[in-house]
Amino acid sequence: MNPSLFLIDGGLTQQPLSKSQVTALMAADLIRLDAFRSEADAIRALMALKLYSTFEIMSYVEKAIYDAQQETVAQMMSDRPGCERKVGR
Repeated sequence: MNPSLFLIDGGLTQQPLSKSQVTALMAADLIRLDAFRSEADAIRALMALKLYSTFEIMSYVEKAIYDAQQETVAQMMSDRPGCERKVGR
């Protein structure tokens, strides 16, 4: 591979993901790692994964945390079996 065509965040031929796609992936990772309760934990967890650029993390972490919190609330409020114990019904 020609080194001049390789950027810090990947090759020039890769199709970049949209903001909504990146935040959805980040939110899923934050839920999986249980790291969405504070911004510091979220940043540390996402940096440790090494799947996202520093720019993406710093730009989208607030939206990813919000999406992760909303998904968690939606799961707890749903009528799925086993959720009754979590919300104290």
